[in-house]
Amino acid sequence: MQCRMAGCQRIATETWKLVDVCCHCWDAIQSEQHKYYSRRITDKERFLNEQIERIKEADERKAKEIKAIITKSKNGLVTQVEIEGRHYNLVKEAAK
Repeated sequence: MQCRMAGCQRIATETWKLVDVCCHCWDAIQSEQHKYYSRRITDKERFLNEQIERIKEADERKAKEIKAIITKSKNGLVTQVEIEGRHYNLVKEAAK
């Protein structure tokens, strides 16, 4: 079976969203998805850091009590953040 990606003449070895693709196109798709989710996670991380700073500026007395517990994945991306008992899963948020 031939790869169904535009312009590719290789033999399909994988299936992506019910489309037969070769291993080279599969790697390209996976790489693009990783870049996309990495950007989304970084954007969410930046947003949460801004929220932390806004809370600290709003009430300086409370600033010392605010704790942010950050969980990172093996490749260094922030995946979960807990702020004042509220959990944020950045991977799920990025997928929305």
